[in-house]
Amino acid sequence: MKFKFLNSAIAGLVISASCLVNVANAGLIDRGNGMIYDDVLDVTWMQDAAYHVTSGYSPHYGAMNTWDYATTYVEQLSFGGFDDWRMAKYDFNDSSCWENGTSSVYYGCEGTNNELGYMFHVNMGLHGQYDSNGDLDPLYHNSSWWNNLGGKQTTGLSFDITGFGAAAFWSGTEDPSNSDNAGVFYNIYGSQLSVAKTNHAAIWAVRDGDVAAPDQGGTTVPEPSSIAILGLGLMGLVASRKKQA
Repeated sequence: MKFKFLNSAIAGLVISASCLVNVANAGLIDRGNGMIYDDVLDVTWMQDAAYHVTSGYSPHYGAMNTWDYATTYVEQLSFGGFDDWRMAKYDFNDSSCWENGTSSVYYGCEGTNNELGYMFHVNMGLHGQYDSNGDLDPLYHNSSWWNNLGGKQTTGLSFDITGFGAAAFWSGTEDPSNSDNAGVFYNIYGSQLSVAKTNHAAIWAVRDGDVAAPDQGGTTVPEPSSIAILGLGLMGLVASRKKQA
């Protein structure tokens, strides 16, 4: 009878571990209080991609004006009890990108060092204007989605990402070949390029880590690997009892 009970317990733990793995691979996790955790990039996004507008800091989406203005904004931003928000990372050497002609406009950038590209292409499941052959992508999400400021309707997310309709977002990365430029992700085209810092773009604030982690004042569930180890330990106990029997 004890052996049957242990078998049932192990089965339950294996099922639990499987469920936790699914949660861990979910990509975006709603942490509440206006914050979304990406468990692949290990960063937390603000759920409002245009908080600089809704907070009254700027009058409209593209009004972050210059890159320096945007930098000043994010350095003084405090939200959800955190003051270490930043602009997204941009990788000028992302091997997942392809260039459309000779215009130095890049599409398909979904490398994990390109946080906005990864959010757009992988997490949101959206397509840019052109495919890797330089042809118009038939799945291009043009005005029908970017005028809609929510993300849930076109991506299958269980929660809205508001303010996603901004035409372009600044990155926090300067162009290493031209310090007068910085990387920008063009949300309306799914493309990215280097532009002068005097251009206008919005900012989607992000911070490193998970706001639910214990050292951030939050709580977490056990790691799937820990559950699996516990299950293996119980299996070893069962095998030992079998031998003793």
